[in-house]
Amino acid sequence: MRDLLGGLVLEATLHHLDLIAPLPGAEAPPAEGLAAARELVERRLRIQLPGDWTDAEALRIATGRAEATPAERAALDDLGVRGQMLPLAFG
Repeated sequence: MRDLLGGLVLEATLHHLDLIAPLPGAEAPPAEGLAAARELVERRLRIQLPGDWTDAEALRIATGRAEATPAERAALDDLGVRGQMLPLAFG
């Protein structure tokens, strides 16, 4: 049940991020939802994304909604995610 509810929070949060991406000044998803979605992604991928990334940045990069910059790719390399292409696979 926890994974089902977490999956729904993740989907809703990602869709919210998708909808506001082209709208400057639009209200972001709730902080609690962003944090829960990030935790689910990190738990599923068995990695901890860089702590200096916001939850929204981490979700966008991890799911391929934003392309990682060279510095962000280097941060992933430092975490041992070498050779993996973004978006990170959930399969």
